Amino acid sequence: MNLTGFALRNTPLVVVVVGALAAFGLSVVTSFPSQEDPPILVREAVVTTYSPGMPPEKVERLITREIEKALARITERYTIYSYSWQGRSEVHIDIGDQYGDLDQIWEDVRNKIIDVVPRLPEGVIGPFVNDDYGDVTVMSVALVAEGFTLAEMYEEAKQIQDELYLIPGVGRVQFYGVQKETIWVEFSTARIAQLGISPREIRAALETQNIVLPGGTVDTGRRELIIAPSGDIKSIGEIENLPIEIPETQRVVYLRDIASVTRGYVDPPESPFYYDGEPGVLLGITMIEGENVLDVGPRVRSRVAALEAALPIGYSLHIGNYQPTHVERAVSSVQNNLFQTIAIVLVVIVAFLGVRTGLIVGLHVPLTMILVIAGMYVAGIAMQRISLATLIISLGLLVDNGIVVSEEIGQRLFRGEGRMDAAANTGKKLAIPLLISSITTVLMFVPLALAPHSSGEYLRSMSMVIMMTLGLSWLLAMTVTPILCHRFLKSPEASEEELQQQFETPMYRTYRSLLERALAHRVPLLASMVAVLIGGIALLGVVPEQFFPESDRPQVLVDIKLPAGYGIRETKRQVERLVAWLEDEEQNPEILQTLTYVGNGGVRFFVTIAPEASAENVAAIVITVPDPSDAGLVMDRLRGHALEQFPELSLRAKRMFLGSVETGLIEARLFGPDRDALFAAG
Repeated sequence: MNLTGFALRNTPLVVVVVGALAAFGLSVVTSFPSQEDPPILVREAVVTTYSPGMPPEKVERLITREIEKALARITERYTIYSYSWQGRSEVHIDIGDQYGDLDQIWEDVRNKIIDVVPRLPEGVIGPFVNDDYGDVTVMSVALVAEGFTLAEMYEEAKQIQDELYLIPGVGRVQFYGVQKETIWVEFSTARIAQLGISPREIRAALETQNIVLPGGTVDTGRRELIIAPSGDIKSIGEIENLPIEIPETQRVVYLRDIASVTRGYVDPPESPFYYDGEPGVLLGITMIEGENVLDVGPRVRSRVAALEAALPIGYSLHIGNYQPTHVERAVSSVQNNLFQTIAIVLVVIVAFLGVRTGLIVGLHVPLTMILVIAGMYVAGIAMQRISLATLIISLGLLVDNGIVVSEEIGQRLFRGEGRMDAAANTGKKLAIPLLISSITTVLMFVPLALAPHSSGEYLRSMSMVIMMTLGLSWLLAMTVTPILCHRFLKSPEASEEELQQQFETPMYRTYRSLLERALAHRVPLLASMVAVLIGGIALLGVVPEQFFPESDRPQVLVDIKLPAGYGIRETKRQVERLVAWLEDEEQNPEILQTLTYVGNGGVRFFVTIAPEASAENVAAIVITVPDPSDAGLVMDRLRGHALEQFPELSLRAKRMFLGSVETGLIEARLFGPDRDALFAAG
């Protein structure tokens, strides 16, 4: 079947169909979902179990290994690794990249964990399965308050969380830096020993007093009255007035007589958070899948501004890691390049092909782009760095189909062939060669989509957009371009002399001269080409290799680790000193903002960043600078300062990176039953 002939015979139908698709493409441009980078499915879950007071060796033997044995029965697992600390176990299960539907796998993980619970020691808390480990926060909101306690900040943060959940598109709001409140009862062992009271009796008195049980109801005939028994403790004063019976006597003493009761926080602190060096509470906001970050972000920002205005004096809210800014920056940069490329292509086409042919081919380019956008919308491919860059790459490829078809029709008209015959015969002659050419180009990009790794997932949109672009370009070249040529191209009949004269222009004469010289010296020319090829292959060894370049985000990531055995108090002290230096405007004038996490790696605000596992000797800092060029300066200065002033810190400052995995990172893991041998080998 001659597709071009069908299009020429049914021009109104083709125009209506293409016009409708183009209208749909234009209508979705404004609502098109945008992202900074292609989405990557994080196939990792974390199982956390708590056992207060249990030493790491017992945690590993009694908890971690049992959970590992249960998870080892998951057939889709790729690897399992774990951490065992004082009172806490953390087991990570990583699923193979070939699996896409994780809901059933995570359900299987939960079932295996339920089965292992009876084999765990009594008193453990958990295990808890976190399969949202890969959720990416679209923005962070830091709450700080001068002159207020962390407990008071937390109360305000909970109200802010409730308000944020009401915003359309917001999926989850998670707290960071919250410190649990604790009532401390401190007594003199000598005093209670003199009275014959043991700490266990004090604890029993507190537990029996602070208990809430249902009191039942009383039916009065018309209404039911709820009986609420007293007994629960509501204030420190009630704790201080708690009577403690002295054993083997009829006497009692009040708790205040033998102990001091104070309100404080858990000690040691749990994962403090700092905004620009000030302690605070961070709210990490994730988005519902399928929402547009450029729509959700401004909604949240507007609501945060309104909430801040209603806060008590002294409180302030600050936006950190505002993802829409980076998405808009990345997308607009590539979009500008795309528009510039389209303009350059159109100018070149008109300059070399003439106005009529140039405008016909020029229409082929934006029309193809509009239809590709419609196809991307239907296929769920967002506007992101890779898909837009692919559109730029494909511009030089898709224009060839339009040029070849319009030039062939023009030549046939110049030779005196009728309009209908010229267009139909061109389609019949070029359909298969152009289709094979397009398919060959598409096949070059297919391996990127088939790569069995997250990098293939990262680049999958490239092959899909190339396939759409070249496929639609060929389809339009076989239908719309012949229709336009049939309608708008001139058909002057030329003599044999005029046909020859068209090849006597300066450009053709120069090309003919070069071609004749090349044919006359074909052996030396081919030998030189082979030499250039061999030389190019040899030089590949000295060209720096990098699968993905660094990101142009104006941010620096700092991973901090102290030697094993350091407690969170010392980690907190060291990091506070470092952050105080970073916040010194004279020392670091480029720094706009710092977000500091102690005891963990912070929030996942970039899909390929895997935050460091929670531990008392780790911390993370996210530094924001005005321009990406300032990042290198800050990193060099930070490394030098850390070497001089913080020799005990293992500090790694790095730029953001593109791709599915972190570049420049080598991790070695040693396995074996002998701890001493592992330590020596390490």
